[in-house]
Amino acid sequence: MTSLYQTALGDDFERLSPLLRQFHREPCVPWQGCVDVSWPRQAMLRILLGLGRLPHEGQDRSLRVEVRENGAVEHWQRNFAGRLMASRQYLTRDGLCERFGPFTLLLESRVDNGELRQRSVRTRFCGIPLPAVLALQVGAREWQENGRFHFDVAIGVGNSPLLRYFGSLLPG
Repeated sequence: MTSLYQTALGDDFERLSPLLRQFHREPCVPWQGCVDVSWPRQAMLRILLGLGRLPHEGQDRSLRVEVRENGAVEHWQRNFAGRLMASRQYLTRDGLCERFGPFTLLLESRVDNGELRQRSVRTRFCGIPLPAVLALQVGAREWQENGRFHFDVAIGVGNSPLLRYFGSLLPG
């Protein structure tokens, strides 16, 4: 069976590094590792992040990522030291989308030197398109280094950074 990312990336899927191909080809295998999470300095943004279902700020925190397939949809469960962040990824005629809570992001994905790079190109809130100034801006990079799957994800609104998390994972 062809995975979501094999379909989304087409022939470029085989250009991913081996660990990235394994992660995106075998979504039912849990991955574990460590992550650093940073928040912005602005007090109001920190309060809002604390109220949301987002990972808490900290360094060298445990992370477990499980992806389950349900038909053409991948259900992602990220456990940041006990703080859960769930999303669903699926393909539409426009491309790869990720939905978490009331937000749906259209992701532009490309493979570059074995790395997967993604960025959000459109945000919907409760199905309503948001203007760029209010849209979530997500940038993500995945790569293999020293036998580990590495990632770096930055989330912002307009030009304001909200959350960044980066770290590495291994299967099991």
